[in-house]
Amino acid sequence: MITYLLLFATLVVAQSESSTSPTQQYSLRQLVAFSQERDRDGDVWFRLAEAYLAADSLDQATDAAKKAIRYEDSARSLDLMGRILSTKKAWRRNAPPYFRKAFGKDPSFVDAVYHLAQYHHQLGEEDEERFLREAIETDPSYAIAYLDLGRFLFDRGDNEEARKAFQGYADLKPRSPDGYYGLAVLATERWDYEEALKLGRKMLSVADERAGGYAMVGQALAARGEHDEAADMFALYLWMISDEERALYEDLSSIASKDELQEFAT
Repeated sequence: MITYLLLFATLVVAQSESSTSPTQQYSLRQLVAFSQERDRDGDVWFRLAEAYLAADSLDQATDAAKKAIRYEDSARSLDLMGRILSTKKAWRRNAPPYFRKAFGKDPSFVDAVYHLAQYHHQLGEEDEERFLREAIETDPSYAIAYLDLGRFLFDRGDNEEARKAFQGYADLKPRSPDGYYGLAVLATERWDYEEALKLGRKMLSVADERAGGYAMVGQALAARGEHDEAADMFALYLWMISDEERALYEDLSSIASKDELQEFAT
C-alpha cells in the first residue's frame, strides 16, 4: 500500500511540474515525502495543499486540504479549502461556508473575510464591498482590502470614497505604486493634472519598472502643454508594454480618458 501511495504521489508531482519552477518542484517532492512519513501532521498536509494549489493541481490540493482540516482543524486550513474551491467555477459555490467557518473559528483571521470578498468579486456581486469593509474593520492595517475597495468604488463611480480607500492603502504601503496610481487616476478624472503629475512621479520613484506610471506622467504633462516631455513618457510606456498590448494603440490619444477624448474631438 505504501509503495502504491508513493508511486501515485510521484505521478502527481510529475503532472504538476509543468507549471512550477525547479524550486517549487523540489519543495513539492519534499512535502509529498513528508506527508507519507507524517501522515497525521496537519501542518504538512496544509503546506502540501498550498503547494498543489500553486501548481494548479486542484484535485490533489482538495484531498490534501481535507486532511489538513482533519488533523489540524484550524482557521487557516478551512480558509485554504475555500480558496481551492474558489479557483474552479464548478466548485465555487461551495467555498463561502469554509470562509465563514474559518472566521467563526478565529475572529481575528481576517484573511477569511478578505477571501470571501474576493469570492463575491469573482461573481460580480455587490457583497464584495461589505466584506472588504468588514476586513478593514477587523484589521485596520489590512492594506490590500483598501486597494480592492478603492477599485470597487471607482468602478461604481463613487470617486470620493475611492480616494479615501486608495489613500488608506498608500498610507499603509508607501513603497507600493498601486495606491499612488489609483489616486492619480482619480486626479485625472477631476482634471487636476498638477496632482496627477505629482502622484505619477511618486509612483515612478517607488517603482520605475511599472509602465503605467510613465503613461500617467505623460498624460499629465500633455494636459499642461509640455508635449515634448509627454512624448518621451509615452514612448517609454509603449516600449515597456508587451507587443500584444502595444498593438492595441493606434495613436497616443488612446491612452487618454473618455472625457479627454471627447474634448480632443471638439
